[in-house]
Amino acid sequence: MSKRKKYRFNYKRFFRTIFSMIFILIFFFSIYKGFIFFKNKQTTEEYYVNSLKMSIKKAGSENSYNIASEFIEKYPGSELLGYAYFSRGKYFYERMMYEKSLQEFQKASKYSLDTDIKILLQLHLSYAYMCLNDITSSMEYSLKVYDLLEKGKLKAFAAFQTGLCMSAFKMYEKAIYYFEKVIEYSPDEDLIKQAKLEKLKILKKVDLKKA
Repeated sequence: MSKRKKYRFNYKRFFRTIFSMIFILIFFFSIYKGFIFFKNKQTTEEYYVNSLKMSIKKAGSENSYNIASEFIEKYPGSELLGYAYFSRGKYFYERMMYEKSLQEFQKASKYSLDTDIKILLQLHLSYAYMCLNDITSSMEYSLKVYDLLEKGKLKAFAAFQTGLCMSAFKMYEKAIYYFEKVIEYSPDEDLIKQAKLEKLKILKKVDLKKA
């Protein structure tokens, strides 16, 4: 009869296999944790940005200012901070803190923004510069918006702003041209009334000079 070979349990191989499996599990668990962290971070950033996008199109409330400031503090390296700076700029602008608002708008302009928000930002830069008596810079931004858009409310606002700048430079014919464009493009009756009033002021000035 042939003798059976005694089976010897290879402890070294066993423990090597166990350690390899543990290492693989730790490795994949780390990847999973990293993915979950990234996903949560992305979701949280999206929450802030979505809130800010909505607030930018409304009045600059204290709540939107707080959300923007919290976002800046929590995610100082985010590529989406432009929305937060724009929101804070609106808050300062509506409280007539024009230098602070301009600083925030300038910070926002360094970031990539949705096209509609970028257009709004350029208009607000124009407003802030005008409030600080920098008419040249104000007109630069209002013309950018005017030339970019084909029609609509924002083009009308840009035309009105450009008309004010032209009037400030005593370029009255051009100012009248832009105020007439407001009447052409604006769906807002109040803005149309303002444009007609500004046009009338210019016509009176010109008539007085001729007299």
